[in-house]
Amino acid sequence: MLTLRQTRYGSILLEPDLTHGKKIGLVNELLNIMFGDICQNTVSIEQGQRVENLMLKLRVVLCRIATPAVSIRIPSLGLHPKLYFYKDHRFQVTSFLAWFSIVCEIEEDCFEIQNKKLDFIGFTRARRGVESLIEKIPVAIKETVGKFGSGIRSHERLKNVYQAFICIGLNIDLDFEDEVCLNTVILSMSQSFDYINFNDFYLERFGGDYDESIVDDVVSFVKSVRPSKKKKPLNFSIATKRNLYQREEKKTWSYCEVCDSALYLESTEVDHRESKAEGGYGIIENGAIIHPICNRFKSDRDLDEVRADLFE
Repeated sequence: MLTLRQTRYGSILLEPDLTHGKKIGLVNELLNIMFGDICQNTVSIEQGQRVENLMLKLRVVLCRIATPAVSIRIPSLGLHPKLYFYKDHRFQVTSFLAWFSIVCEIEEDCFEIQNKKLDFIGFTRARRGVESLIEKIPVAIKETVGKFGSGIRSHERLKNVYQAFICIGLNIDLDFEDEVCLNTVILSMSQSFDYINFNDFYLERFGGDYDESIVDDVVSFVKSVRPSKKKKPLNFSIATKRNLYQREEKKTWSYCEVCDSALYLESTEVDHRESKAEGGYGIIENGAIIHPICNRFKSDRDLDEVRADLFE
């Protein structure tokens, strides 16, 4: 059976540019892209089988990206790593994760463009155009990474750029020597991504004639798939609680924000200053370390309301 090590993924894990920590983060993010929180809830009597199933699904997507010729059961796209995942001979984690996410959605039959499902044959129709866009307008990739950062944290933004490339590739027979085609591409991208100044990049060649319907289609599609800002968490994460306690441990004495009495940190709880019921989030600025009895008294009320009830 083909192992993960035999896929392109196995080679990536051996990249000298990636530290051990980055490799672990990459593996974790691949699973998060595919399964979200599912992979974090595998503690059961069938844990081993569940993990194996997750890894088999992961293997399928990785094989779709690039697989040695020994595999005949999972036809590969054979994406050329030098074009898709590398820049200046350095492996780009952001690009790899972005394309992994796209291939994963196509594999799961949930990648849509203009209300039509895109399968691997559909992607193949757009592929020549996509690769031309990657090669001809690297400014789109460069400025996206420059604005949102490289690595794991920005792959959704770069994925959005590649989705636009696919949409353009399906709608236009790309010819960068054709003025109308070039202008249509420039306007499609510049109106979809206002942080990238495509007009300046191609200022000398920009003529003005373009296909308005294609521009509108691309802009509309990009808007529909643009990643939304992540919502602030309602509950406190383990890391947030740890930061709150570390801040208090530096003090000689800590005091309860409800009753103003001294805190024994090993017998305390973290609660919201502004309650969740009133829209408070589980962020460090909204965290208060208090006595357990004070937490029960506070319930889902705001801190100011509780103190007024206690002292007035």
